[in-house]
Amino acid sequence: MDVFDVLHQHRSIREYHDDPIAPELLDEILQAGVRASSSGNMQSYSIIVTQDKARREALFEPHMKQNMVVDAPVLLTFCADFRRMRKWLKQSEAPLNFDNFMSFMIAAIDATLVSQNVAVAAEAKGLGLCYMGSTLANCDQIGEILELPEGVVPVVGYSIGYPAENLRSATVYRWMG
Repeated sequence: MDVFDVLHQHRSIREYHDDPIAPELLDEILQAGVRASSSGNMQSYSIIVTQDKARREALFEPHMKQNMVVDAPVLLTFCADFRRMRKWLKQSEAPLNFDNFMSFMIAAIDATLVSQNVAVAAEAKGLGLCYMGSTLANCDQIGEILELPEGVVPVVGYSIGYPAENLRSATVYRWMG
């Protein structure tokens, strides 16, 4: 599918078929994600793939009880990862100063760029997704459920799977430039 077609046909999908996403396909779209630009090529993000039904059910509450959390076969959580970056700094014998608001913004932007690459790749392969603002809003609770180490902060998340809703009925917003 042409990239412009993918971008222009994007819809938020909230209803999914039960079909699992093949591991090879999931890997392919995640690999497309990690090709995103990142500040200083440091990739200060981590991607958490949640397929386990019990874990998705645990995430239902902090994701503001949105049904797609339990109905989609996969949840993806993109995290700003201070821990990873600080390990690299330590190994490189560099100053351990990746610990302020600017550093968080750099990592959050890197995670967001990766999430968008994954989204476009997923939609090009016929999958649907729905971004959830609840990821950042409840990052502390989501981090606990996902058992994330200190310094790994969820910033972007979405459900992903095969759409089970009529895409033609989706609202399309047009730019009025």
